[in-house]
Amino acid sequence: MTTANNVEASELYSYANTYVNLDPFYTNARKKLKRGIYSHSKAIILFKYAAERAARGYAKEYGMKFTDFNVPTRKLAAEKLVKDFESKHGNEGPIGNPYRVTRKRKKQVESRVSTALNKFMKCKAVRFNKNGSISIKK
Repeated sequence: MTTANNVEASELYSYANTYVNLDPFYTNARKKLKRGIYSHSKAIILFKYAAERAARGYAKEYGMKFTDFNVPTRKLAAEKLVKDFESKHGNEGPIGNPYRVTRKRKKQVESRVSTALNKFMKCKAVRFNKNGSISIKK
C-alpha cells in the first residue's frame, strides 16, 4: 500500500491553483453550498478530479508519468483544495429559506385561511392575489 507524499501533494496543489481552471469545480461546490446540500466528503471526490487534471498537466509539462502521483497523494491534494475552498466560501451557508413552502402547501394554507376568514367575517369569498394582497367579497 502506498502512502501519500505531502511534498508532492503540496506541489500538485500549487500547480492546480496556478494552471488548472478550477472555476467549474468552485461553481459546482458553491451551488451545493447555496442549496444547503454541501457535503465535505463529496467535495473531496469532486476536487479529486481537479487534482487529477493537475497531475496530468504537471506530468505532461515536466516529462513525467501521470502515475508518478499516486492516488493517496492526489487525494491529499484534493483535500487541500477543499480546505482552500471552504476557507474562502464556507461561511456563505445556504441561501434562501431551507424550510421552503411548496406551491401545494401554500394552496393548502391559503384554502384554510380563506375558509377561516369566510366564517369569521361572514363574507362570500376570500381571494389571495398574486401580489400578496387579499380580496374580500361581502
